[in-house]
Amino acid sequence: MLSVAWNSLTDPYGRRRRAKEIITDDVKSMLVRDGYVVLRNVVQDELCIAAKRVVNRSLGLLQRNAQTGEFGERGAGSFPEIRHLFDHSPLQEIVNLLVGPVHDKHPFGQIAIRYPGDGCWPKGSFSIPQGHEWLKHWHIDGLSSPHNQYTPVGEIHNFSVLVGVLLSDVPQAFGGNLVVFPGSHILLARHFAEHGIANIKNFGQQGLPKDLIVHHAIGAGPMVSAGAPSPVHILGRSGDVVLCNYLTAHHIAPHARADLRYAVYFRLSSTAFPRPGPPIRYPPSLVDPWAGWKGVSTPQQSSLEPQPYSHVNPQPQLQHGEPSSDSALGPDPESESAQSHANPNSQQATRLQTEARPVHEEHEFHRALEHSLSVHNHEEQQRTQQQQQELMELELALAISSQDQ
Repeated sequence: MLSVAWNSLTDPYGRRRRAKEIITDDVKSMLVRDGYVVLRNVVQDELCIAAKRVVNRSLGLLQRNAQTGEFGERGAGSFPEIRHLFDHSPLQEIVNLLVGPVHDKHPFGQIAIRYPGDGCWPKGSFSIPQGHEWLKHWHIDGLSSPHNQYTPVGEIHNFSVLVGVLLSDVPQAFGGNLVVFPGSHILLARHFAEHGIANIKNFGQQGLPKDLIVHHAIGAGPMVSAGAPSPVHILGRSGDVVLCNYLTAHHIAPHARADLRYAVYFRLSSTAFPRPGPPIRYPPSLVDPWAGWKGVSTPQQSSLEPQPYSHVNPQPQLQHGEPSSDSALGPDPESESAQSHANPNSQQATRLQTEARPVHEEHEFHRALEHSLSVHNHEEQQRTQQQQQELMELELALAISSQDQ
């Protein structure tokens, strides 16, 4: 891959120009429609090499956490080389164009490494498992689970955008890829608007409406639900970036290939999210995927309809790579949200909880939602007035300029 032409370390204006070249109206439309978008050749080679170097050095110094396949220490994500993937590349300006200002200008990065054999079945093999079993563990982040020590039961640590940076080439499916469900952000927003959020607040990952995406067919095992989007394996090269709306359902594919998969994830929140964060970070974004996003159009939720995935933004055909497989195969026992075969009665309990949500929790949620929407609308009005004022000043300046000439 050729190095980019601009100097990322000393030229913020060059990064800004590059960001504007990348974020076209088509890119915004795909993001709104699918809930994610893949951007090519965003992060410069030298930044990816520096980040991967400190990751590999850390692998020799830190003991790997056998349960998660990630580092036993979170400190590596604070290394300057990891943060520079965001703040020394066009990525910071890209997020600003889409989301607007975010709280963390130099965010912590989650170092995510997937090793050959992770998620394969039988355990200890490198076989791509058959069936849809592993996909039933799709998830969204920021919910309590036995594998998430940072989100306690009763809290929802939602955010605006998940930003993934590849530090290695991923030319094939089932290479530990991030797997996304296009349009799932619309399905989940509609579900939470209709049924509330008590289940995910009280049960975390196990409270998610799993049947919306993958259901258990009698005699056939788990299958992608009728009307649900087919999963897409994210392919790419080092320096490519994937942006996912918080509500976009995703998972990790089993890793049946030969090389380690390196990626770094940043989780960023619009300044619409209050700080310090309350137990439910920002209720409006749970029923409107684009609440708090200042750079994308936000159609009314009722007018949003999930669309079948189309190859307007095709996966890359990489040299020596196999065709992308959109089919969902195999179990994934090591993913963050894999709940090691949840209690078979949990789905029934979840349905009962949905039908009998405590009234005070519903009132609490709707009060917080109404307040946040009021603040959001006020900010929109202020922004519109500011834009009108800037336009008037620009027109005046142009009129003066034309008189001078």
